[in-house]
This record gives sequence, C-alpha cells and structure tokens, in this order.
Amino acid sequence: MLGMGPTEIVVILVLAFLILGPSRLPEIAKTLGKAMSEFKKATSGIQSAVQKDLIDPIQSDLIEPMKNMEDEPAEEASKEDAEKDSVKV
Repeated sequence: MLGMGPTEIVVILVLAFLILGPSRLPEIAKTLGKAMSEFKKATSGIQSAVQKDLIDPIQSDLIEPMKNMEDEPAEEASKEDAEKDSVKV
C-alpha cells in the first residue's frame, strides 16, 4: 500500500489518534473511506470509457487485417494442393 510497511502505518494511525482525538477519528475515517470509494468508482468509469472508446477500436483495426493475412495464405495453399491433386489423378 503506497510502499508503506506495517510500522509506518501504525505510526501514522497513532499520530492521527493523538492529533485528531478519539471523537473525530471515526468520523474522518468514514469520510476518507467514502472518498476512496468514490475515487475508485470514478477511475473505473474512466478506465472502461478509455477501453471502450480508444483501445478496442484500435485493436480491432489492427487485428482484422492480421486475421485476413493469416486466412489468405491458408486458402491459397489449400487451392494449390487441390490443383496438384487434380493434376496427379
């Protein structure tokens, strides 16, 4: 979690308890939890929008020509094999 170990987290919690006091600490923790939840929802929404609107179209534009290139040699090879077989018989 942000490169902090358990010792650093305990120190931060003790300082917050001393500075804010036991009455305000739960209220602030609740507010911080809600803010983090909203931030995660917002970043998730932005990430899905970027994926849908930017990345997926680019990937499909790149993948389709590659699929066509892969399919064409296989079809040509099968046609050539069929022609060779018909000539031999």
